[in-house]
Amino acid sequence: MSEEIQYVIAFIFKRSGKQQLSYSEFYLTLSIELNWCAPHSTKEFTDALITNGYLQKKDDDLFPTFSLKTMLIPTGFSPSKKVFDASIITKYNAPNEANMFDQIIERIKQHTKQTNDEISQGIDQYKTQLVITEEIAGFLYAKKLEVPIDDLIKKMTILDVTESTT
Repeated sequence: MSEEIQYVIAFIFKRSGKQQLSYSEFYLTLSIELNWCAPHSTKEFTDALITNGYLQKKDDDLFPTFSLKTMLIPTGFSPSKKVFDASIITKYNAPNEANMFDQIIERIKQHTKQTNDEISQGIDQYKTQLVITEEIAGFLYAKKLEVPIDDLIKKMTILDVTESTT
């Protein structure tokens, strides 16, 4: 079910060519343009996606909480009707990939001889002094230690940053 929900979301965003959609753009596309769901059900479905972490809402704009770049929608995709039943949508759990902060810590451990406590203290100094998220503080600390993290920086999206600060 989770994968089909992600396909629906990715389809809508990729079809629009936008990184964000207004609440009404999202549900109207589902109900009016694609005729995948009745308008009254679409609002409930959209709200359930926000509540369960598939979409993030900022002001009136919606953002997917997963990377659209990696989503390959099957040719001829058409969702089942049951996917739009808001009462059965469960919490979104990211794939088995560790969160960004954990990946930064692992990378620092691999390239230095620092303990978890030393790494945490170094990151906390940046976080406290600059009043930034732990992920950004982790990146700065890793850069200070000359730990190669460019690949992790490329994976970091605006969603990663806004999730941590909201």
